[in-house]
Amino acid sequence: MDKSQETLTAIIAEHMKTLPPEVKDVVTGFDWLQTLQDIAARYKLNIEQQGVLGTEVTMSILGITHPDDFSHELRNSLNIG
Repeated sequence: MDKSQETLTAIIAEHMKTLPPEVKDVVTGFDWLQTLQDIAARYKLNIEQQGVLGTEVTMSILGITHPDDFSHELRNSLNIG
């Protein structure tokens, strides 16, 4: 894991600690990871791109990234479009 990924992981972990239990239950209680795997397979993302997708989606779900900024952030992080 590179330094920027470690930083993002730390940010996500810290943000998770601040969430109410009900929100944590929602975030951890549905199978969005399977959906990410399906998307990654459909678009033939490599393992690094899959990690980026997972991080960006997690940050959006947790409210770290505003939904209006999600597609821009994802494209930037994946270096596409």
